[in-house]
Amino acid sequence: MSMRVWIDNDRITSFNLTVDDVAAALRRENVDIPSGRIEGPDREFSVRTLGELDSARSFEELVVANVKGQSVRLRDIGRVEVGPETDRKLVRFNGEAAVGMGVVKLSRANTIAVADAVLAEIEAIRGELPPDVKLTVAFDGSTFIRDSISNVLHSLAESIVLVLIVIFLFLRTFRATLIPAVAIPVSIIGTFTILYFAG
Repeated sequence: MSMRVWIDNDRITSFNLTVDDVAAALRRENVDIPSGRIEGPDREFSVRTLGELDSARSFEELVVANVKGQSVRLRDIGRVEVGPETDRKLVRFNGEAAVGMGVVKLSRANTIAVADAVLAEIEAIRGELPPDVKLTVAFDGSTFIRDSISNVLHSLAESIVLVLIVIFLFLRTFRATLIPAVAIPVSIIGTFTILYFAG
């Protein structure tokens, strides 16, 4: 967030001032510099002047120039408000102003494990938020992976059932069908077990 100054062209012209005068006043008055030091027999302290402005009201009271013996303050030629550093970085979610935050996993991390951990943390944070603040997941990259895995499992189950039906239709015996019915799942489970322990 930053302080935004909106200059009224008609007002600043009426005082015969320019935007450069405002910029110069901001550079001149809004500073935080060392003002010296206090020395003692055993200690030394640095003295600092609190010159940095930290609120919209203090910016509005800033004296830009003296015109005909009259102090022209920033509020006389415009308005000051706290706003984003740039309008190009505004975040909106469902048409409402929001604060965006992204979680990027490491290259070797498991996407689903990271997503589960983040979702668990979100649920923990929600309980500590004020009533008027909502915490919502806008995009979850693990959704596609979960759906893909689910589709693979369904396809695998369907293919096993179809293979068993075809075997039964051709051999016409339950005994001959039972052997591949046991062998296929055992082969699949064994293959994935080896892959798991192999990393």
